[in-house]
Amino acid sequence: MTTLDAGPALSCCACASAGAVLVETHYDRHANTLFRLYACPGCGVVFSEPRQAVGADWYADAVPLEAPPPPEDDARYESFFRSGLSPGRVLDVGCGEGGFLELAKSKGWAPVGLDYDARKVEPVRRRGLEAHASDWPSFCRSRKAGEFDAVTLFDVLEHVPEPRELVREAKRLLKSGGRLVVTLPNARRPLPFGREEFDFPPHHFTRWTPAAMKGFLEREGLSVSRQEADGLDWRAFLEIAVLHLAIKPALRLAKRLLFKGPSPEGASVTELAQDAGLPGGLADKGVRRRLFSIVYAAATAVLFLPAMALCLFFRLTRSNCGGILYTEALKP
Repeated sequence: MTTLDAGPALSCCACASAGAVLVETHYDRHANTLFRLYACPGCGVVFSEPRQAVGADWYADAVPLEAPPPPEDDARYESFFRSGLSPGRVLDVGCGEGGFLELAKSKGWAPVGLDYDARKVEPVRRRGLEAHASDWPSFCRSRKAGEFDAVTLFDVLEHVPEPRELVREAKRLLKSGGRLVVTLPNARRPLPFGREEFDFPPHHFTRWTPAAMKGFLEREGLSVSRQEADGLDWRAFLEIAVLHLAIKPALRLAKRLLFKGPSPEGASVTELAQDAGLPGGLADKGVRRRLFSIVYAAATAVLFLPAMALCLFFRLTRSNCGGILYTEALKP
């Protein structure tokens, strides 16, 4: 296992100030690495050490593939188009399956997509959209300064090891008066059941509050023109409640009953079944999925009203507590 010593005072990856305070550690079994998370007392960003981007192999092991929502239902995209910006050339960094590109084109924009995963980019190109499979530094070297009216970072910034480098290049690619749009998980969202697994390194290297994001962009020479962080979605809150109060306990119980001895931390029933096997009908993955669906539906029905009440409590008692932080900044 790779570990990290406390070492000398660390410099914040967002503001370069020293004096960061260790707040927690996280061991990732897929990377076999112990990460330390530090809070910067100067700007408020929480960042991890080490910060080294992981490759496709890590994502294949650690992050299950999920179909993206229809682009017209994506709250991040809705916020972008609600700004009333005049259509122009827009660069979508981390374009994935191209949902935003299609939506932008339908609204009069000239979209360009970038993603490191060529497997995602090729189908986007076949749909007649401009998309590039490249890493960020290589792409930036191939583009002219001031080429775009807008650059979008939809849930991208928290994944990169050095956020200042990303934002500085994005700013260079913007025209004067152009907009940089950043969305990511809001660090002020309520976490009554504990932090979600996706919000730990090496998946996410940084965590941002609205104030931390605003200060960061302004230090980089941008002017924050709009920020939204108040949309606490009760449906997402219900899903989180079901996961932590029902699904996780049920899975822990199932592992204890089905597999003798301790299980590796975070290992799924499917992973364990591949090694040890399962009795009877439980060996069928389809049967296990149906059982999971039954447990999930029952837990959702039981927890619906308590989760709604808790969600309402947070809305009334905490400002800027939405799950998504949307920030729009202007290049002078």
